[in-house]
Amino acid sequence: MGVGPRSPPTLPLSIRWCRDQDLDALRVFIDDRWQQGHVLCRDEELLRWQFNGARIRAETLEGPSILLGWVGDQIAGMLGVTEFDLCAFGRRGRGAWIQQWYAAPEYRRRNVGLRLLGYVMRFHYDVIFGLAVRDEALRVLRALRFEPFSALPRWIGVFNVEETTALLSEAAESRDDASVIQSTCEACFVGDSPVATGDGRTSGWTPEVAEQWSELWWRTIG
Repeated sequence: MGVGPRSPPTLPLSIRWCRDQDLDALRVFIDDRWQQGHVLCRDEELLRWQFNGARIRAETLEGPSILLGWVGDQIAGMLGVTEFDLCAFGRRGRGAWIQQWYAAPEYRRRNVGLRLLGYVMRFHYDVIFGLAVRDEALRVLRALRFEPFSALPRWIGVFNVEETTALLSEAAESRDDASVIQSTCEACFVGDSPVATGDGRTSGWTPEVAEQWSELWWRTIG
């Protein structure tokens, strides 16, 4: 299996989870068809961590949680799925992040992307999130009654405060518009003692911080 000469488009389209033996073909597909040199085509450990197949509870996977569309022995599209436990206003549920949603141009008329998403939707998640959605994909999602947000605050797990601080400072210096970095700093809380992070700071979790977080959340998503 691979990404070589294109299979005739009249062959059947099938959707299935990526298996361990599909990883080489997937990494070539990412590099050749989606984004050359992307970290996911270079770092298998990161790919497996980001798309941990054990997190998918509805089915047993034999590889990472990336859905692949196949036409013959060629990959026609992909959709990464990261399942997570959801807590919304005290109610627990199941959610999923969708990432790396891509269909090769020659197969888009066969609704590869829609079929990949449809496979995920049949698991009846309470929420499905996606980030940095392109305009053409957004039109499809709107038609399916997904709701777009202009921004979505998220928790960030910080394992090394000093190194994270250095990375944020470096990123802020390299950007003309540092608003993203400032927002990240504003919403970054870790550890018991405040630590300076450029335009923001990190601190322990307190009722006051919880109130600030809620205000930031609702102000951002409107």
